[in-house]
Amino acid sequence: MAFSGVTSSMIVTEVLSAAFGVSTEFLPLPEYTVPNHSLVWIAFAIGVGGAVVAALFGFLYKAVHEVVTGLLSRVPLFVRVAAVFVAVGAVGLWVPEVTGSGHSLIETVFAHPYASSIGALLLILALRIVLILLANNAGVTGGLFIPTLTVGALYGILAARLCVALGVDGDYCSFLVLLGMVSFFAAVNRIPITALVFAMEQLHGAQGILFLCAAVFTSYLVMELLRVPALCAVVLEK
Repeated sequence: MAFSGVTSSMIVTEVLSAAFGVSTEFLPLPEYTVPNHSLVWIAFAIGVGGAVVAALFGFLYKAVHEVVTGLLSRVPLFVRVAAVFVAVGAVGLWVPEVTGSGHSLIETVFAHPYASSIGALLLILALRIVLILLANNAGVTGGLFIPTLTVGALYGILAARLCVALGVDGDYCSFLVLLGMVSFFAAVNRIPITALVFAMEQLHGAQGILFLCAAVFTSYLVMELLRVPALCAVVLEK
């Protein structure tokens, strides 16, 4: 039922977009190539990695929350807001990619997957995670949807670059980035169907559905085995 609804909505969206000349793309993806089915093991591996990163993200969220509510519980809210503002501004002057919601960074990762070194990508990923956790736990947040997608995209490009370094065809890079993004997104929020629907919307169809299902459900099952709660549940609980 979910996939039927997605298919119908995509058809209607494409027709209306063409009729009115308006683009409804959330993330305009560049040309991509779906790997041969014999390489489906890559999707399983990316799914496992996405779950591990998601589990670490959830663990760090709880740890930062305990610090903020414990050591900083008596600090007035406006002081915490000011401190986060200064911290983000200072880090942003050094690494501009860590500021903002992350939407433009996701677009850059897909459009120019080889523009940054592995070291730079790791630094951006680490700083974004730290700032997201600090801002959210300090009460300064505009939501977690785009920020978690950004973390997923950064994980995805790192996983894709690793695959290419191991000999996988570089033409698959953009598609592998998407696999990493949706596998992390599915794992951290425990929403595999939503992640699949999101991926299909970005691809305008069911291309590569075998790889998408393998990555998403692998990450979801690993998170279930690790017994890590969904991020949205942790946020609501706190």
